[in-house]
Amino acid sequence: MPETFRRNERTAFMQEELLGQGSAASKQPEMLYRRCGYSGLHVSAIALGLPLSAGDRLQPGLRKAMAQRAFDRGITHFDLPASWMRRRPTSGRRMSDALAGLRRHRDDVVLAAHVGFGARQGQSAGFGSRKQLLSSLDAILRGLSLEYVDVLYSDRYDPSSPLEETMEALVSAVHQGKAFYIGLAGYAPIMARRAVEILYRLGTPPIVCQASFSMLNPWVEEALLDVLDSYRVSFVADNPMANGLLSEETLLNVNHGRGSVVRSMRDNTDFHLLKTIAAARGQTLSQLALSWVLRDRRVSSAIITPESPARLVELCAAVDQTSFTAAELEAITASIGAGK
Repeated sequence: MPETFRRNERTAFMQEELLGQGSAASKQPEMLYRRCGYSGLHVSAIALGLPLSAGDRLQPGLRKAMAQRAFDRGITHFDLPASWMRRRPTSGRRMSDALAGLRRHRDDVVLAAHVGFGARQGQSAGFGSRKQLLSSLDAILRGLSLEYVDVLYSDRYDPSSPLEETMEALVSAVHQGKAFYIGLAGYAPIMARRAVEILYRLGTPPIVCQASFSMLNPWVEEALLDVLDSYRVSFVADNPMANGLLSEETLLNVNHGRGSVVRSMRDNTDFHLLKTIAAARGQTLSQLALSWVLRDRRVSSAIITPESPARLVELCAAVDQTSFTAAELEAITASIGAGK
């Protein structure tokens, strides 16, 4: 099985038989699939973050429709962040609404769940302990009526818990059949290396590591991607839109974004230049941002949280242009830090 393939490479024969040559369905954008680490698991290059966004106010029917539309567009990778656990039962209902349309496709989708930091309200110590990780996983499975999750992430390194205890808890979940694969999320390079080495010794190495990564926040390229690659661990990009800064709305609202890091990214970037680069490629700014993240084959998926079905369709088209010329990459680099 190749490291990367497109949807029609697996379904072309079926489409010809059922839909006929030249049908409208065969002309839909083809989703890209990439292998996760040293495993046989392949996921869509675009993952849908559930319950869709932190400020999700979508009606239940639309949440379900969005998840179904994502699946119809070839998205098989769905990410369940640890933070939704804090806001139960409201977030639990939203998550169940979003998953409702996917239950009949359970064998065809990859559900990735996070345990650890942010899973419990007000908890600042011990979130990486065996008790907290496994009890949080049990709560996820009960709350969403799931038998298992495909990927279980340890979200953030907990300095108040032995790293060995955290990793052993993840392996225990796999041995119990409550998770199929292990992932790391929000780990710095040094701790990621230690965690991966422990998991290798325990006989259940991780297949993915997730962290924030975007054109405006490319920190993982400095060391983390190289560390992961040396252990055959793939990377999942969270927040590729940089808190919404890399969208068309940014150009309409120069005050968009909160926090010092966001303000720094906003104030030091020439967004109009980025939009010009995108337009020259026949893309929107958001599509450019996704394509840029996915240009690196070590990135198996990028997580999106679209606010509408139309936005979902727009972002899915980014997989058609994951190659960049040297001139385009230089222009993008020049636009970062060129705002002042």
